Amino acid sequence: MKNKGNAKSQYSKQQILNALLVIMDNKPIYKITIKEICDYALISRKTFYRNFDTKIDVLSIEVDKIVKEYLNRLSVMDDLIVSNIALIIFNLVNENVYFLKN
Repeated sequence: MKNKGNAKSQYSKQQILNALLVIMDNKPIYKITIKEICDYALISRKTFYRNFDTKIDVLSIEVDKIVKEYLNRLSVMDDLIVSNIALIIFNLVNENVYFLKN
C-alpha cells in the first residue's frame, strides 16, 4: 500500500475500500475492474494508483484490520486455551462475514 500519511489519502483509501466491498456483494473480485471501483468511489484512476497498485492491495486494509483485532483480543485474554482461541476466531468471522464471504 502506498501513501500512508495524510488525511486526504486516508479518506480516499477508505472510499476505495468501501466501493470495492459494495461491488463485491454482487460480483466476484476477479470480475471487478479498477474503473468500476473508481466510478463507485467517485475518485480518479490516478487517485486509485496513487494509493494502491492493485485491487488486492485494497483488500489488505480490511485484512489488516481483522488481524489487528484478532491479536488485540488475544493479548487481553488470560487463558489461551484452544477453546478460547477458537471462540475469538469464530466471533471475528461472524463479525466480518460480509467481507470474508467474498
